[in-house]
Parts: sequence; C-alpha cells; structure tokens
Amino acid sequence: MVGVNRYKVLVRRSGRWWAFEAPAVPGAFGQTRRLDQIEDAARDVVAMMLDLPEESIGIDVERSLDALEPIIQDVQEKRKNAELMLLFALLAMVYAVHRLRAEGLSTRDTAELVGVSHQRVSQLEREDPARIEQRIRELELVA
Repeated sequence: MVGVNRYKVLVRRSGRWWAFEAPAVPGAFGQTRRLDQIEDAARDVVAMMLDLPEESIGIDVERSLDALEPIIQDVQEKRKNAELMLLFALLAMVYAVHRLRAEGLSTRDTAELVGVSHQRVSQLEREDPARIEQRIRELELVA
C-alpha cells in the first residue's frame, strides 16, 4: 500500500474558470470549469510534477472567493441554524412521544396529538434522545 502525501491547493475564480495552484509544488497549477473537478485535476498535476503515482497524492482544497465569501458563509450559517432547529423539533417530538406513550396513549392518539402519522410515532419511539442531543452539541461546536 502506498502512503498518501497531502498537498494544499489554493483555488480562485479566474473569469469563467477555476484556477488552482499547489504552493508546495513549484509549477503545479491548472484550471477547470467546475469546482468539483479541482481535486482530480490538482492530483493529476501534482503527481505529474513530482513523478509519483496519483493514488499517493491527497488534495486539500482551499477556496478563495473574495467578495463572494460572505454570501457563502451566510448560507452555510443559515443551513446550520436550520439543521439545529430541525434537530430541536425532532428532540421535542421524541420526548413528547415517549411521554404520551408512557401515559398509556395509543399510537394513533399520540399521532393525532403530535401531528404526525402513526407510523412516524413508531419511528420516534425508537429514537434515542441522547443521539439527537449529541448531534446538537456537535453542530453547536462547529464555528
């Protein structure tokens, strides 16, 4: 098995292209039309410049979007907040279902009160609140 060496690749927009360079490898630069092509293209270039097998090259992409960066950060923050809110809602439903079922309510009555299907109540009964709470903590730690 070949060991993997990791290389940082800086990416910026250049007209209609994405330009990239690997600062640790002199002469390792290129361009692609789409962001999702950067990693493979950069791996090819770095491997060629260093005369190494492609499978021995790992690529860490670092984007620079200048004026667009605040827009991307705003979207990422809002998506994280939305995911947190969904997890809080899920946790509230799990606690409600567990409590209502413990009080002896039927699956269908619980479904009616919580506003979900009786099948969803059965799924929520099997949810582990600790797992959801852990995911919430993980998301809250993400900067």
